[in-house]
Amino acid sequence: MVTFVVTALASTAAAEPRVGEAFPPFTARDLREVTHSHQEFAGRRTLIVAMSGTGAGDAVRAWVDAATARLPQGAQSVVTVVALNLPFFATDGLVRSRARDGAPVGRWTYTWLDRGGDLQQALGLPDGSSTPWAFVVDARGRVIAAAHAPASAPAAAPVWNAMTDVMATRR
Repeated sequence: MVTFVVTALASTAAAEPRVGEAFPPFTARDLREVTHSHQEFAGRRTLIVAMSGTGAGDAVRAWVDAATARLPQGAQSVVTVVALNLPFFATDGLVRSRARDGAPVGRWTYTWLDRGGDLQQALGLPDGSSTPWAFVVDARGRVIAAAHAPASAPAAAPVWNAMTDVMATRR
């Protein structure tokens, strides 16, 4: 099974993971408040889309829509991870409520929130970019393809090629 993870980030740190490096470990709670971790992706290839700008909804949706269209139905699981380092007055309840407003009830299990900003710090993406980063992580958790581009851009080709490779081996 192929998994897609979409992250929306708002922070500043060092440098994003490079091809060949391990993707940073993380935990997050879904919109029902159930805890999940990166370990759930062990043994399968995963697409992770990361955003550092706050208006990431359309770009995130474009990556998920493109990934869903490119892979056979039933061959993927789409997980959205929203990682935000928010001020103290933005409570977990408020953040989850707003996220629930934007996600259909059927997606609440697959919409994960890292409100504390641990993942955004671990990824080290610069603050405020409206251009997404996409990472393909192999079954061992290593980045095998990466792009800093919209889903439809030519620069996204390594990501799509890595995801297509896994589908070709499943046929």
